[in-house]
Amino acid sequence: MKRSRPLLFALLLTLAIPLGASDVKVAGESFIPEGLILGEADPKNRTFGEGELSDGCTWELNAETRIGRHRVEREKPEEDCFRYYYVTTARLVKKCPAPAVPETGESERITTTGPHCPAANGTVEEAKSLATPVSEGRIPDGRFQTIVRHPDGTRFTIRYDLSSVEVAIVYPDGTADVLGQIAKKPPEE
Repeated sequence: MKRSRPLLFALLLTLAIPLGASDVKVAGESFIPEGLILGEADPKNRTFGEGELSDGCTWELNAETRIGRHRVEREKPEEDCFRYYYVTTARLVKKCPAPAVPETGESERITTTGPHCPAANGTVEEAKSLATPVSEGRIPDGRFQTIVRHPDGTRFTIRYDLSSVEVAIVYPDGTADVLGQIAKKPPEE
């Protein structure tokens, strides 16, 4: 039986993800502050995976977390706090030989932490900015599984073999998505 290549963590080009204007206001405030600027995704908070499927197609997973910082002003500027905004995006693409069109599944969430205010020594806690692998290996059903945690706390569980790939995403706000692609024909024994 031919085996999919294991997941590789690699640098990716930054994906430009426009943030739409927030239409929902809570207590008169938009969730996303006007003028929020998101930094490019640092290579440390990106995940890339790829593999083969039994129908001659391949799959690619690209996930990244971009971080924005918003100042929460106080009476004295030295007491200003910060709220961190995390935009985590995942894209799973199945690519097959021409003339097939790639099949894409996407998921995105914006979450926030804070406010983070100056400690007694005047320093403010920095935003978390590191994706870390949690575990990797074969699971009882024979598929391979990799679990990765992104800086905002989003947990990606990637399960794959020659017949399919499934990405279960649990965001820090408790919501979840599942992206998946399957082979059109079963793997040969």
